[in-house]
Amino acid sequence: MQKILQSFAWPRFFEEKAQNSSLRRVQACAAVLATLLVNLPARAEACESPGGYSPCVDADTLWLAPGRSRFVGLESARVLSKRQFVAGLGATYLVRPVELHVASPDPDGRTIAVVDDALNVTAFAALGLGANLELDAALPFTVFQTGAGVQGVTTQDASPLAAQALRDPRLGASYELLRGSTPWAPSGKLTLRAALPLGTDDALAGDRSFVIAPGSTWTIDEQPFFAALQVGARLRRVTELGGARVGSQLTAGLGFGVDVLAHELLTFSAEATLLPGLASQSHAAPDGTRSTGRLIPSEWLLSARSRPLRSTNLSVQLGAGMGIPLSSEERSSPAGSSASEHFAGVTTPRFRGVLVLRYLSELGSTPAR
Repeated sequence: MQKILQSFAWPRFFEEKAQNSSLRRVQACAAVLATLLVNLPARAEACESPGGYSPCVDADTLWLAPGRSRFVGLESARVLSKRQFVAGLGATYLVRPVELHVASPDPDGRTIAVVDDALNVTAFAALGLGANLELDAALPFTVFQTGAGVQGVTTQDASPLAAQALRDPRLGASYELLRGSTPWAPSGKLTLRAALPLGTDDALAGDRSFVIAPGSTWTIDEQPFFAALQVGARLRRVTELGGARVGSQLTAGLGFGVDVLAHELLTFSAEATLLPGLASQSHAAPDGTRSTGRLIPSEWLLSARSRPLRSTNLSVQLGAGMGIPLSSEERSSPAGSSASEHFAGVTTPRFRGVLVLRYLSELGSTPAR
């Protein structure tokens, strides 16, 4: 235990002026992004759908790790060195991430696949600046998707969901707080990201406002085992979609992995993410029935990763997973009866498959042999 406590190199963090200066720059960026969230107007009338069926919801909540990582969505706590960079491409296939249960002549109602199947691709990159700083960017877009769209809920002759769409791009910065120097000692970093509301308006490809995402990542790497814990938040304006109020969320992720073969030739990992919503989910029906609930999009992923050629730093990762039914609703009638159920909430896919290619190198250099 003493060795673990000593590995938290706090003196280095407080004594190096360059690092303190870098942290102040990160804090300044956070203030600017928070101001944007509060003061910039939401996306225009395209998001103001009558009846509470707005298309301005991001149906794909998985943000691929843009920098160095051995997981799909969980990042490494170690930032890139100066002039070191990562470039990558990730493809993810989702099954029914957004489906709504609506009233119909059938007493049991009917279920509409607002987004049925979707194939999304994300191009991402990260660059080390030195002084424990790293910048990253991600550009996601939809190659193909099917579904009824939000108009398919309210009308029988609506146009189908747009097959291709631009999704909200993301920009971020990370600051490494500490690096574990002894076995089982943790490393940690702070991260701040912003998703820009530039996605296609009516394709469930992005939010109605800027999304500001502060967070922190903590990892342990004691070969052949490694683990990651990621906590944070996604701050956004509330959007209503079929009774669900999608707004600001907490974020939590936990992952474990093992190197089966040396030199990263084969690695297996498991990770889970939860996004507990902070917006109230209380409703009152015209007949007096009241409902309260929790919206918690969550899912798990298993993946295999390999760096097949030791002469390059190109890795290939293939994974699959499913949603976790952690969302819930409790209904009480004026007569006093009550009922409750658990389900996979809006933006939780029934199934997800993912393929990620990631290349790590340095500017002006060739891969080590």
